Amino acid sequence: MKKLIVLLLVGLTLVGCGTKPAPEKELEKLVIGGTSLPHAEFLRQLKDPLKELGYDLEVKEFDDYVLPNEALDNGNLDANFFQHIPYLEDFNETKGTKLSPLLKVHYEPIALYGGLKDSLETVAANDTVLVPDDATNLPRALKLLESFGWIELNDNKDTATLKDIVKNIKEIKIELVSAENIAKLLDNAEYGVVNANYALTSNITERGIKAETVTEDVIKDIVNVVAVRTGEENSEKSKAILKAFEDPKVVEYIKTKYTPAVISVLGE
Repeated sequence: MKKLIVLLLVGLTLVGCGTKPAPEKELEKLVIGGTSLPHAEFLRQLKDPLKELGYDLEVKEFDDYVLPNEALDNGNLDANFFQHIPYLEDFNETKGTKLSPLLKVHYEPIALYGGLKDSLETVAANDTVLVPDDATNLPRALKLLESFGWIELNDNKDTATLKDIVKNIKEIKIELVSAENIAKLLDNAEYGVVNANYALTSNITERGIKAETVTEDVIKDIVNVVAVRTGEENSEKSKAILKAFEDPKVVEYIKTKYTPAVISVLGE
């Protein structure tokens, strides 16, 4: 009888051991940086898909266009998401970094926003128009002003600076401002050309007057990309990022959340 009891206890012990759940595999940290809206918000949608792929996503928010690339270059980020390819290429050239696009996600038309004035028709001599000072968004802003008939540029339109204005038709004052600060300064100027992400962050989208015309050629230059360090495009983390962006819920969220200020190209 005692022998039978011992056997039963051993059997129960073995059964108990057999029912213990296997310990969960520890998730590997994956850090992606981006400007707050819409980029960081879009990145947070990757949390669950990346968890299924074995990664714990951390999203770091930035409020300018320089720090995310510096953080990626020095290894504090695994990827970033905030910029278009011309900006990335210009940053590599001027800063000596080696960063490459991994995935095209969406584009954001820039637009003229109202400050002290709210229509194209009321523009007058000496009105101040704030424009981005960086080498990729400044030409877009100047071409936008030219499309209104406010200024005339020479043939150097795609890389235009203020020196390429051959005629100031409306005699406006064009002031260079860092892109992230234009929305903040709109109450002190008649107009400002603002990137969509900063318009969203500053909650001024209802003040938009006229956006740039977006053609297929323009889209190629302004589409926002996920970037990684050059040579890591095929790393396991990069592959996981690409896979997470294919998740149907992620695709739908990016497609619908901020349209038409933000237009998705995922799957194209």
